[in-house]
Amino acid sequence: MRAGQPGALLLDVPVDSFDVKVTPEIGAGVDGELIGLREADQEAEAAQERAAAQRRKVARRLDSLGLSGREIASVLKVSPQRVSQLLGKSGARRA
Repeated sequence: MRAGQPGALLLDVPVDSFDVKVTPEIGAGVDGELIGLREADQEAEAAQERAAAQRRKVARRLDSLGLSGREIASVLKVSPQRVSQLLGKSGARRA
């Protein structure tokens, strides 16, 4: 048997056909707190993704209304370069 692959060899399956996840248990009520922390992290990440999508949407809307890159930057409180990124443009629009 090769090191690191005994399970795959014993089961006669490809090494990459399954994942093993080791989750330590602390006890003393900390495990529940850790689960809550992980859930809060996931919720925060999802909220960040929603905010980023909304920021792109608003930037496109402001652009369609004829605002300049600098004006959009001022409204969104970001740099004109960030506005270009949000709009998916390689160069600045109407700085």
